[in-house]
Amino acid sequence: MSLIKLLSQVEYLVDSNGNKKAVQIDLGTWREILELIKDLADDEGWDEAFANSQDALAELADEERQAYETTEAQDEHHRKGPKPLDMG
Repeated sequence: MSLIKLLSQVEYLVDSNGNKKAVQIDLGTWREILELIKDLADDEGWDEAFANSQDALAELADEERQAYETTEAQDEHHRKGPKPLDMG
């Protein structure tokens, strides 16, 4: 399995406000990551693994940025509290 696919299987642990605090990886995925790291120990393997991964990495970064921005917007909303109704 590719590094990008392995990293996409990470689950995030969040606090009560939805802020990411840790990651969780199932044991099978962790073992695959360790094997991939061992295989990438030589420069050739590393170059091959990342030769065409820029688009996938950019997509993962965009997903993370969107999740972060959503969390930040929710946090800001909670900090400000509810807006009073304009009855006039």
